[in-house]
Amino acid sequence: MEVTADTNLCLGSGNQRNNTRRTNRQRWTDDQAPQAPNGFSLSSLEKLIQTKSTASPKHNMLHFVLAMMTPSVAATLFTDTDIKLLAKAKAMKSFTVYQDCTELTQGFQAIRQICQTGRYQNTTTGEKVKMERRRMTKASRDEAEEMIDDNDTFHNAMQAFVDKYERQVAAVEQGCYCSFIMYKEQALFLGDLSVYPPPKEDQDGKADLVVIMHRLAVQVRRHAEEVEQGPDHH
Repeated sequence: MEVTADTNLCLGSGNQRNNTRRTNRQRWTDDQAPQAPNGFSLSSLEKLIQTKSTASPKHNMLHFVLAMMTPSVAATLFTDTDIKLLAKAKAMKSFTVYQDCTELTQGFQAIRQICQTGRYQNTTTGEKVKMERRRMTKASRDEAEEMIDDNDTFHNAMQAFVDKYERQVAAVEQGCYCSFIMYKEQALFLGDLSVYPPPKEDQDGKADLVVIMHRLAVQVRRHAEEVEQGPDHH
């Protein structure tokens, strides 16, 4: 998905249409991420569609932006696969994915902590509970300590669970980290404070970057097809 290449035309148009300046941009800037010059509010992408030509009202600014590209370039901005993946990601919601991955990995870490230390820490209250192995009946006075009950398989079962799923959980954790680093880098490149961190629900001033990109992808494909068909077909 060519998000950064050949979209300077859109960036320029967005800058022209965007009347709000983000005073907190420097505080949010990550020096490791490339920046679009000045950036622009992603909400201004809607202006590309809303702004009609005075000479031909059925055409909007997005038609003209795409018409300035070669057909081969316009066709590769968003492929069928890109749109399907964006639609799937949109349905899942970025915040929900992050929350689910975090809960999964934190819960797994708590189980691993039981295996390693014999203690469980409640992630909500911070309370620590010692998870002792069950003992046999009270030891006699001659025995130094009580014998462990071999029928208590709790700790063994927990260790087997950790051993079985540790690699899969690590893959989920790594995938989540990489995905949201990429999400943040795209938001930083565009310079829009409204999409990071991804909101729990769409609200005034906040939006999921994936939702915006899916909407843009659908509009770009539709408008590119209309440009290819010529002015008499739309």
